[in-house]
Amino acid sequence: MAHVRESATAAPQQQQPSRTTETPERRQDGARALLLPVDDTDESERACQWAAENIYRQGDTVHLLHVVPEPSMVHVWPGMYVPPDDDAEQDEVNDAVKMIRKRFTSHLKLSKIPCQVHVAVAGTETDHLAKLINEKAEEVDAACIVMASHGKTSFQEFWAGSTSSSTSHNSSRPICIIPAGTASKG
Repeated sequence: MAHVRESATAAPQQQQPSRTTETPERRQDGARALLLPVDDTDESERACQWAAENIYRQGDTVHLLHVVPEPSMVHVWPGMYVPPDDDAEQDEVNDAVKMIRKRFTSHLKLSKIPCQVHVAVAGTETDHLAKLINEKAEEVDAACIVMASHGKTSFQEFWAGSTSSSTSHNSSRPICIIPAGTASKG
């Protein structure tokens, strides 16, 4: 079971439009939520830049989602397990927020793009990640999910799976998958 740690809005202090049950395309103010699942890779950074340049519209909010691996029990000896350290988990979450601010929110702030940071502590298997991404997209009423492809080989995808592929097969939201190595139009 994933739990999400929310960070404060990391963009210019603007009054966010009130959330309605209308679909993003039908809101009177035209504001949309864009969901960007991110990790500490250049591919994610390029996907964020691409979304800012090609999809973002004035009034939209970018939601950055990062997953910190769920801590596991430490097996000391047969029958003896030590539970995960809550302080270590919080340190991981704090480190993730710092990474997101350094790699992503700083660039969005320069462009005056409002964003929110969401850090989830969850399993990192492909299907778990895809389910979490799709749940967050529903929660924030995302008009679109923009995510990076990491350019895995067919062999790597066979054994580890592709989060972008799994997300797209199970999503009710439009998804833009930015191929590895894609440069922005700039």
